Amino acid sequence: MAKIDAANLSGVIDLNELMTRCLNNLEFAERMLTLFENRCGDDLTELERAFEQGDVEKARRVSHRFAGASANAAAGRLHGRATELRNDLREGSLDAARPRLHELRQEWQRFTEAMSSPPLVRQA
Repeated sequence: MAKIDAANLSGVIDLNELMTRCLNNLEFAERMLTLFENRCGDDLTELERAFEQGDVEKARRVSHRFAGASANAAAGRLHGRATELRNDLREGSLDAARPRLHELRQEWQRFTEAMSSPPLVRQA
């Protein structure tokens, strides 16, 4: 597993909050982010499927789960997008919530790019 690179992740994860949640255990924080990335990647696929199938209740449940996992991983922007999506879905309209799903996808892309970026090399 790659080490956490603060420079790459700083725009998508509150590293101070994450480390506090992980009792300053870097290895645990790395495992948590990897689990978060794997689980929420699956959740996003399930969420998109719920939209395709017209299942508002399932989309609401998955967006709620995604919001909670994002909060636990200190991914504030992802948490915000998932919470907004969940709140829009409470109104019962998938069409009205589609822009929020798009925003969530975009924020997820930022997160996955940050996770897969090689560590920044600092020149002396």
